[in-house]
Amino acid sequence: PGQRGATDKNSSNTASKKAEGGSKKLTPESKREEFRRYLEKAGVMDALTKVLVGLYEEPEKPANAIDYFLERSIPFFLEKV
Repeated sequence: PGQRGATDKNSSNTASKKAEGGSKKLTPESKREEFRRYLEKAGVMDALTKVLVGLYEEPEKPANAIDYFLERSIPFFLEKV
C-alpha cells in the first residue's frame, strides 16, 4: 500500500506538470483549481456535500456538529477504501 500511494502521487505530479506545460509555475488560483479537481476525482467533494446536506436537513441540530460530521463521513470514506 505504501508504494502504491507513492507511485500514484508521482504519476499524478507528472500528469499535472504535463497538463500545465512542463515546468511552468502554477499560480495560487491554478493550484487551488488543481486541488479541487483532485478532490472531486477522489469523491471527497461528493462525500462532504452529502454529510453537510444531511446536517442541514436535520430537524434538530446536534449539539456537536463535528461529532455528527465524523460519525457520518468516516463510514462513507471507509467503504471507498
